[in-house]
Formats: sequence, C-alpha cells, structure tokens
Amino acid sequence: MVACAVTALVALPSSAPADVLEDGSWRVQSPDPVADELCGRAVVLFEDMMLVGAPLSGSSNPGRAFLYRYIDGDWVPTQTFVGDDAYFGSSVDMDAYRIVIGSPAQDNGGASRGAVHVYLNYGGTWKYDGAVLAGEDNGELDEFGRSVALDGSFLAVGEPAWDATAGGDHGRASIWRLGENGNFF
Repeated sequence: MVACAVTALVALPSSAPADVLEDGSWRVQSPDPVADELCGRAVVLFEDMMLVGAPLSGSSNPGRAFLYRYIDGDWVPTQTFVGDDAYFGSSVDMDAYRIVIGSPAQDNGGASRGAVHVYLNYGGTWKYDGAVLAGEDNGELDEFGRSVALDGSFLAVGEPAWDATAGGDHGRASIWRLGENGNFF
C-alpha cells in the first residue's frame, strides 16, 4: 500500500494531528487511503488551500483529488473530488474561483484521449460545472490533461502524446480562455 505523503513547508504546533518532521515541515495523508493510490502525484497550494491529486494508476478504482484548508493552525481535509477513470487527479491547479483536474486517460470518444474537469467555488463549496474539456482533434492515447496550469482567465493544458503526423508523439499545449462563470468563450 502506498500512502499519501505530501510534504509542505508549513510549521504546525506540536499538538497538530499531522506528521510533523524535525525541520518543522509536515505530511498529510489521504483522508481514506486506498492500496496503490498515487496520492501526491500532483499538488498545488493557493492561499490557505492545498489540492492533492491521487490517481490510481493501473487500478479499476477512479482517481481522486483532495482539498485541504488551513484552519486554526491545521490542514484539514474539506472536500474530495472523484473522477470517472483511474487517472483522474494526474494534474491539478486552482485559483480562488476555479479548480481544474486533469484526467489524461479518460476515454472521451476514444481510448485515453483525456479530459480536464472544471469545478467552481460557490461560497466555499466547490461544485462541478459540467465542463469536460478535450482537444478538438485529439486522438486515442494523446493524454490531453496530463498537465494543467491556471492563471487568471487562461487555462493551459498539456497533451504530450498528441501527434500531427504518423510516426511520433510530438505533443502540444492548448490555451483556453475562461469566462467569469468558468465557461469557455
């Protein structure tokens, strides 16, 4: 069993229920660990929030991502996001309004085309907005969503196995412009 062990450079008081290391950093584990979980495969910090991806590579279980908040001197798990396939949570990013979670092996009209899922913040509760992004011309095994980067009104998505011609995975990145409500325009 592989447990989630994300190390953050945040000092916690010794009474905190986290695994505090000698140097003052600490570790957090999955709220409900699963065998072979790749928790910590992707991590992002934003203000008092930390989002941790936990894809279950090679498993029939869906991948997950966990949202933690820094509350009263402790990092507390506040929400779990569950995907449709094992690689959901391979990439994560967030800002105050949106969470994006990559699922590069999702069968989205073909084997392992990949997808990115978008969640919106409604008063501290994150809700799925129904947006599943996929490249317009991506093919099977292209891994759309292997990496994601969110900045203001832009979202960049990596698709490392995309190929324009036969004979190789050239890869590419797509840039999306986000609307104020998370929709794309």
